[in-house]
Amino acid sequence: MSHYAKLVAIKAKTPSEHEAYKRPTVEYTGHGDLLCYDGYCGRYFRASEEWVRQGLDRINEDLKNEEYPHLEVLHSYWGIECSEFDFKWGWCPNDEYFEELKILYELELLTDPKKSPIVAKMKEPVLWITLTTEPIDYYMEI
Repeated sequence: MSHYAKLVAIKAKTPSEHEAYKRPTVEYTGHGDLLCYDGYCGRYFRASEEWVRQGLDRINEDLKNEEYPHLEVLHSYWGIECSEFDFKWGWCPNDEYFEELKILYELELLTDPKKSPIVAKMKEPVLWITLTTEPIDYYMEI
């Protein structure tokens, strides 16, 4: 199997909203009061939407500078506790499969408790963060 095929094969699954509903622990960052949910790692934290965007933009700057940012860089910027997973997964700049990698993301403010069990359970709006350019496992066997 080619290196590229392995990269595609190991893409991590994004937790569903149902899985997020089971994890009500919230980390306080000191950077805002909006309830945010990192849909990739399955964690809640409080921050501002601008702070979330700044962290994602920082990762993109690191990639432009040909650095190899891990999830740890993003989570540290946001002010949430890092896990072992955060040090293992990240993004590679300008490898042979990407001319210029940019972390693409979607931010969706969930506000309707009738459409979102998360909003109904937490009783407040939730900023749902989706990484559409997913990190890879740096330490996988090739």
